[in-house]
Amino acid sequence: MSIMSPTTSDEEANKAATGVAGLDVETGAEQPSVMTDAGETKKNDDEGREQPANSENQQVPGSVINGLDAMKDAVFFLHPNKKDRLSSFWLLLIFAAIIATSGVLGDSPATVIGAMIVAPLMIPILGLMLSTVLIDGPNFRFSLLLLVSGISCCVFIGFILGFFANDEIFSKENNSQVAARVSPKISDLLGALATGAVGAISLVRKDIAGALPGVAISISLVPPLCVVGLTLSSGEFQDAFGAMLLFLCNFMSIQVTGVIIMYIYGVQKMARHPRARLYKTVVLVLFLMLCLIALPLGVTSYRLAEEKNTEKCVRDAIQSWAEPQGWETRIVVARTRGNQIDVSVIVAGEPPFPDETELDGGMPLKEACPTLSGVDISFFPVSTFVF
Repeated sequence: MSIMSPTTSDEEANKAATGVAGLDVETGAEQPSVMTDAGETKKNDDEGREQPANSENQQVPGSVINGLDAMKDAVFFLHPNKKDRLSSFWLLLIFAAIIATSGVLGDSPATVIGAMIVAPLMIPILGLMLSTVLIDGPNFRFSLLLLVSGISCCVFIGFILGFFANDEIFSKENNSQVAARVSPKISDLLGALATGAVGAISLVRKDIAGALPGVAISISLVPPLCVVGLTLSSGEFQDAFGAMLLFLCNFMSIQVTGVIIMYIYGVQKMARHPRARLYKTVVLVLFLMLCLIALPLGVTSYRLAEEKNTEKCVRDAIQSWAEPQGWETRIVVARTRGNQIDVSVIVAGEPPFPDETELDGGMPLKEACPTLSGVDISFFPVSTFVF
């Protein structure tokens, strides 16, 4: 009969522990680990609790990257405090639309900027982008429905408030806020792409979350929609189309650059069931849609360049005719209607009025400006009194 000593028993226990962890328990070099049925290794913390090796919300201590739950809480509405978030969203959006519309009517850049900061429309847009990355159907549908409802609300508010103002205010010739939003260009697309990238990065990273107010100011969402409503109420359908095109440009830019940024940071890998093939298809579709938006922007950029060249040509011709007769060219505005460019000119001076036959006979405008279709010249007499 053999007797096992306590020392031998302790040594065997240590060997058993060493077989699991690979190190002596008493050395404290490494925590013991356990192999799960799925083949994944779990480690015990200081109190003996098991920690999963792979978790969609696991964060590295000191990391600047947000966990997936934090991103979802920031832009999704389908969680327990859904009613509170929705009431806050609609309250801010309605007031932002009213502020933006009043700022456009008053031609006040500061008021419009204030509306950009208040407006919460960026939240469902980023929610749509994140749900696209995660292939999250329920949140995608809810974000899309909320976005469409918000767009309709802003256009409706602009349309209603438009009845209380003069139609002339909605002209881009008389209002800089309208002019800035009815003729989007390729440069607007480039700026929107960069701004959309910053918006996505601020969602992923903790250390630059404070950039969101700047993103809201940089990218115009609510003001163009209010301009759509204002121009529709005054019958300026071409300007309404231009303002809506600007919003779509900004929206698609956020989606495309946001999806790319999320892919770079590996957010799609945080999902439990990433679908790489479907994800690539979504990116391709978004890119094609952005290209479709870029086509009319290119056309608009070309049209604006033609208008500027025609304005300069007409200004030079009118000035060379009016200046010798004591009149000064004050305003020259070109506007494209269909395939024609019409120019309105305002000249001011002391009577008598300049002789128009000299303009037609000495230097025909259509020969000097081939793209010109017609000119409307208005004379404003100016009288000087000496006291």
